[in-house]
Amino acid sequence: MPYYAYLHTDFHCNSCGALLENHLVTFKWGYCPTRVPATVVYLLGDQVFWRTFSDGTRPAWALFHRGGWNFGDPAVRDLVVVDVRTDVSGFPDDCPACGVTIHGAAIDIEDGIFKRVWLIAPGQFEDDVGIYLRRDGELVPMREWMFHEYTRYDF
Repeated sequence: MPYYAYLHTDFHCNSCGALLENHLVTFKWGYCPTRVPATVVYLLGDQVFWRTFSDGTRPAWALFHRGGWNFGDPAVRDLVVVDVRTDVSGFPDDCPACGVTIHGAAIDIEDGIFKRVWLIAPGQFEDDVGIYLRRDGELVPMREWMFHEYTRYDF
């Protein structure tokens, strides 16, 4: 069963500028505790949260037996995560004001902080890639990270 993280935000339609209020963006990065929004719901300006051991270490690519996982590596701090219509997405298919198709949303993470979120159009990002690494001013699709191996911890 997949686990997700969530960011609560408002959007502006890319086509008409209408305000779409009170939506959740579903993504995988940082500590993803559950399949439904629960203990970790981010806002813009928040820092990415990672489940941390009692000794202060934050394991990368870690699945926790009693719930959730650290999806990704805490050392990676500059990236874009994309919600392209997961089965738990929290925004409409079309803009209620002008009817333009909303394909998904993207979140800029800079220095480990959620900086910006925007609606994306069909074809703007690859459908099977949810993470793009920012490298030398370019966005590099990290398809392999969507199926990265992880370590299981029994707690």
